[in-house]
Order: sequence, then structure tokens, then C-alpha cells
Amino acid sequence: MKNNNKDDLPMITDENEKEYWIEYKKTLSPQIKEALIIKYKYLLEVVANELKSNIGKGRFKGLDYEDLVCLGYSGLLEAIDKYSHDKDVKFKSYAFVIIQRAIYDEATRINYFCYPKSRFLNDAKTLLDEESKILILYYHEGLTFKEIAEKMDISRNEVHQLLTKAIEDLKIIENKSISKPSDKTNTEYLAIINALKKLPQKEQEVLILYYLDNLTLK
Repeated sequence: MKNNNKDDLPMITDENEKEYWIEYKKTLSPQIKEALIIKYKYLLEVVANELKSNIGKGRFKGLDYEDLVCLGYSGLLEAIDKYSHDKDVKFKSYAFVIIQRAIYDEATRINYFCYPKSRFLNDAKTLLDEESKILILYYHEGLTFKEIAEKMDISRNEVHQLLTKAIEDLKIIENKSISKPSDKTNTEYLAIINALKKLPQKEQEVLILYYLDNLTLK
């Protein structure tokens, strides 16, 4: 299990994996984490395959298969960091759930963030050039992750990271506007969002699936 060079990645197999989990939890070794990512990155495609029938609908509007794989990456990292190796649960089973949730959460955040269309273009232009451009390309021009990546000559993962940052920065601008007591509509909207956040995760999911994804009760 020892490596002569700290930059060398260990070869993790089913036989020695438990030893590496114990070592990783003790040391948080970046080499072991990278090796675990390499061993289990196939799960990103497994989960994406489970969800691909939803592509183009509801929260998955504007996304394709490769985008789902990209959105799930943060879930794989979270699963590695939070996994308890001493529990009687295989990592791949645990990670599958976390990756799936990450894809749902990220797709929801990207496609269901609400912003007044009347101010969108003006406020978007106040952000950094790259953030402004990516917001306009995705929301105003309707380009997909793949098309944006090609147009801006960056990776899909960079598109996701940049879009997430731009959304958060745009929300900061919007929250400043919402604070005005005369803006009744925005005040009511904020109250609804705050109320939803207080609900258990499953109840939030049901509301989103029914009202935003337009799924039936069945």
C-alpha cells in the first residue's frame, strides 16, 4: 500500500480498498482521493444513464447526457468525503444516491432560478465579462452546455462552474432589489422560497416534481 513517490497514485482494487479507506479517513491523502475518483468515476455514467430519459424536460431542459455526467461529479466528491467505511454499505451503493441527488440539485438550481426578465439583461451585464456572457448564452440565447463550451472554448465542467458562480452573483443583485418594501411581488416570492427551504427534502422534491416537472401523482 506504500508509495515511494508522494505524487504516485495507488492502485486501488476490491481486495485492498478497505485499507485505503482507513488510510484516507486518517490522512485525507489527495493521492488516495484521486485514485478513488478514478476507480469510481464510472458511476457518473451509470447514474446519467438512469436519468437520460428526462433530458430536455423539466429541470433537465437545455442539458444533454454529458452534462448530467458533469453535474454528478460534485456528488462523487461528496460521497468520497462523507462515506463511512466501517458501515455495512458498499461505497458504490452509497455514492449512486449522492451522485443522483447532486445531478437533481444542480439541474434544479440552474434551470429553476427565478429572475425578473425585465431586468435580466441589464443586471447580467454588470457581472464579470465571462459570467455575463455565459448567462446570456444559456438563458437568453438558449444554448446548451456543449454549445457554450464550444463557443467559449472551455470544458463543460468549466461551463457548469462559471454558470453556478454567475447565478449566485446575480442572486446577490436580486436580493438587494428584493429588500425594497415597495416591491410586493418580489417580497412574496422570497417568502415562498424561504418557506419551501424549511420543508423536509422529500417534500421539496415532491413539490418540484409535481409543479415544475409536471409529473403526475402516479
